[in-house]
Amino acid sequence: MNLRFLHLHKWNHDNFINDFILKNNLYKLSSVKLDNRIFDFNFYYGNSLTKNLHQQGYTTKDIVVDNHLSNENWFSENFHNKNYSYEEKLLKRIIDFDPHIIFFQDISTLSQKLLLNLSEKLKNLKLKIVSVGFPVDNHKVYELYDLIIFRYPELYDEMKNKTKNSVMLYHSFNNFIYDKFKLKEFNLRNNLVNFSGSATGINHNNHKKRYYYLNKILQNKKINVSLSENINKDQMKRYYISKIYRLIPKIFRKFFINICDNKKITNKLNNFFSRLKNFNNNFDNDKYFYHGPLTKIHNLKSELIYGNNLFSKILNTKISLNIHTEKLKNNVANVRMFEITGCGSCMFVENRVNIEDLFDKKKEVVTYDNIEDLIDKITFYSNNLEITEKIAFNGYEKTRKLHTTKNRAIEIDKIVKKLI
Repeated sequence: MNLRFLHLHKWNHDNFINDFILKNNLYKLSSVKLDNRIFDFNFYYGNSLTKNLHQQGYTTKDIVVDNHLSNENWFSENFHNKNYSYEEKLLKRIIDFDPHIIFFQDISTLSQKLLLNLSEKLKNLKLKIVSVGFPVDNHKVYELYDLIIFRYPELYDEMKNKTKNSVMLYHSFNNFIYDKFKLKEFNLRNNLVNFSGSATGINHNNHKKRYYYLNKILQNKKINVSLSENINKDQMKRYYISKIYRLIPKIFRKFFINICDNKKITNKLNNFFSRLKNFNNNFDNDKYFYHGPLTKIHNLKSELIYGNNLFSKILNTKISLNIHTEKLKNNVANVRMFEITGCGSCMFVENRVNIEDLFDKKKEVVTYDNIEDLIDKITFYSNNLEITEKIAFNGYEKTRKLHTTKNRAIEIDKIVKKLI
């Protein structure tokens, strides 16, 4: 049976999509041409999963839920009636493909209402698969899916007996990047040490440690590190308000924060203010206060980096830093692990219990235990690049062999055939 497989993406970064469309003046493209340009630029996984499954005999399609321009264009190309909500238009596009299998990028890809509507409208739908990379508060939402793919062992172990069908599959590296980019020789890479990504979360909730670590590294004048930081408008608001805040005498700053804590209104101010913990178990309301984007504070060049530009940056970097979100307590599991190693850069990553499920921490990556250990190892490996190059190559070989989307597509195909 020729199975139709639909991958529904939700990237949660409208600014990336809008920035790409604006810079390349893509507003007048048809929905098909716009989709092709966006997937060719390799946002996140791009369409690598469906391309690999297509090679295995599936009929495939990708739809990006938060690419409003493409979905609106598709509807205009196929229907004359404009009196539809965006969700209704999206539903029409999904129904038009009539999939047997839908793979949801994460649990928030579609609203529960739209998900239930899909199940009623799609008579040929046999399997709803969802990828889950973080814990969710409402476990009942899992009941809406036929298969849950958990992305790290700790979450899988916690939930496997609470879901009807679940598996553990790590993220992976988009193997089609190798068709687009040549692996750059290690000694020709221009960036010695780099971090690329968001230095803090949207509301500064999930990356406090990352922000603290990067700030400490940037303060160390002996380390030559570049930072590619994705910044949103909310973070810039907090940057300017924090500049005003720093004009307030210190005694009143602490008084102000204590009042917020006592009245339990800190969350209401979270768009602008959030304290940081020193992860060496000290706490200081003022010193680790969030003051806005690090590139602004340290007078560094700021750039929005995503897709092929991200891969190009990593391919031109000798040492790449990986600092996980606080949502992952004891595991390493983000997609950046495979992007870094897949591009032949030497990855520095937290020393957590599952690291050796993926890489040999003595030969294929460099692990660190805390900020002091990270700074020491950046200094050592920056001055011993022959050792660093060997580790980078070994990590690259491991990812190319075991951790590509092609590998994961083979595993997903086996699981699908067991369930259908």
